[in-house]
Amino acid sequence: MIGKRTLARLAGGAGASALSPLGSIRMGFVAVLALMMCAPASARQWRTTPEAAARDYLMILDERSESDLAAVWWIAPQMLPARADSETARKQLGQYLIIAAVHMHLSDTGTASFEATSDPELTIASGPSPTRIEESSLPPVVQGNLTALQGVFLQILGPLGNGMKLFVFGGSAIDSCGNGVLSVSYEGEKYTYEMPIPGCPSP
Repeated sequence: MIGKRTLARLAGGAGASALSPLGSIRMGFVAVLALMMCAPASARQWRTTPEAAARDYLMILDERSESDLAAVWWIAPQMLPARADSETARKQLGQYLIIAAVHMHLSDTGTASFEATSDPELTIASGPSPTRIEESSLPPVVQGNLTALQGVFLQILGPLGNGMKLFVFGGSAIDSCGNGVLSVSYEGEKYTYEMPIPGCPSP
């Protein structure tokens, strides 16, 4: 089965410690990804935090076969802790809806290849579909943060990071702590997120 153990093997010896400081937003993303990859895949958490609950829910691993894996990851504000040094990053993640996606095939020798033939399509059950925003249309600071995030994927996920792509949509049509269902259609499968997502404040 392809899972976090396989992802860790693909990552090799890469770690987040090699990254230089890139500002609060980028370091926030680094911390999130490092926690995701370093957490034991089979451990049962005795105590959890709201952001850990959000991370567990927002990353979908679809193990289609022993050698075929698709992954979809909604990078939402609730993945970051609600504190002063994360506020800028949380605000930006609320302004844009960022989806990371990858479709990977693993050979018998452990070589990864990427087979995505389409981009994710998003729909909301109770409203208009989020609009895709091309990276060239984003403000320079957002473009820079996306580039840094792509580098984090490569740094932590190793070869898998080469296949992970980021897709940006307008975030004004959706509230991760509101009510509704976000559907992400990707590579022949529809993945769903029910809102409010884990990690949101209790009503």
